[in-house]
Amino acid sequence: MPANPRQFRIKSIFMKLLALLVSPFYSVEVRTSEAQLRLDFGDFPPIPLHGGSLSGKFEIIRTRSLGGLYFEISIIRRLMQAIESDRQEISQELLQHIGHDSVLALRRALGDLPKYLKPVVLTLVFSYFSLYLVAKRAVSRRSRPKGIGAFTPAFNDQSNIIIRSGKLRGRADDGVVSHEHLHLLQHRNTELHSRHINCPEMLMSENFLAEPFAHYLLEKVEVEARLHEAVLSHYRSRRRLPTTIPGFLGLLAGSPQYGWLVIDVLEPQKVDFEHEIDQYPERETMFTKQLEHALLSFKTDEILGRFLTEVLTVMYGNLLKYYGDEDASHSFLNGIDRPNFYDDLYGLKTASSHL
Repeated sequence: MPANPRQFRIKSIFMKLLALLVSPFYSVEVRTSEAQLRLDFGDFPPIPLHGGSLSGKFEIIRTRSLGGLYFEISIIRRLMQAIESDRQEISQELLQHIGHDSVLALRRALGDLPKYLKPVVLTLVFSYFSLYLVAKRAVSRRSRPKGIGAFTPAFNDQSNIIIRSGKLRGRADDGVVSHEHLHLLQHRNTELHSRHINCPEMLMSENFLAEPFAHYLLEKVEVEARLHEAVLSHYRSRRRLPTTIPGFLGLLAGSPQYGWLVIDVLEPQKVDFEHEIDQYPERETMFTKQLEHALLSFKTDEILGRFLTEVLTVMYGNLLKYYGDEDASHSFLNGIDRPNFYDDLYGLKTASSHL
């Protein structure tokens, strides 16, 4: 916080008035990650895991209309304060987006200003970005709408997810909350990786290569979040998570949405996997349809087979860690030879000879 609280009096009054205005369109629910996973699986920890390393709370912020704008302005206000006070709380994700150099330049400029001018400049910058968001929202009504939910870690300690309730059109938000909470767990278990797959032109068929949505679905964090939907759906039916690679591949094969594709690819390649006798019902079909779309984007069955056996297996091991059992995660991942296709696709270095 600044040394003189009056420096932010104008912005504080503005935020209080805005909060009063948007209160019918903005609500906050606090929930623990354990409680969320218990809702996902039906119990916690899911058998046979131990959830001892899972902790933390998060906020579910449900917005309608002006509520979303209020949240965005709140983030900008905190960002301005962090820049002015030189606190190291801005996340690497946001710094990469807005540019380290931009933040350093603004911080240096503030440092060179007389003390009495700093609140004036910060207020002007804050007001500019607030007005920019208003204009951007007005334009966005005529363009592609935002998604139903979001987790955008602007700060290292950020623990809130946004649900745009107005877009649900009467549907329950369980699946969306679960999906965004998984993104929060990924943020808490940071793994350095490439945002997009490396060398997509070598992997994806031509029609998918020109489709931005297919590239988005194949981002590491997005594939994991959609895999979580399959894992919890399988568990709700079987009441036990697989602990072997053949068991996990059997989980994929049991999907009503894309199980046919998994079987058609793995059987000719003589891959060992457990065959499900009955398909399990899926909780949220939107995400499983999207994962199927991603799986269909690869050029050949050979590439897809490697994605199933070398990439999704590693991601399942990651999920076990997110669920709070680091030992189970370590044990499962130890059965996978690395580096492999996962590291080629999402490693920070240029794709290697595995491609």
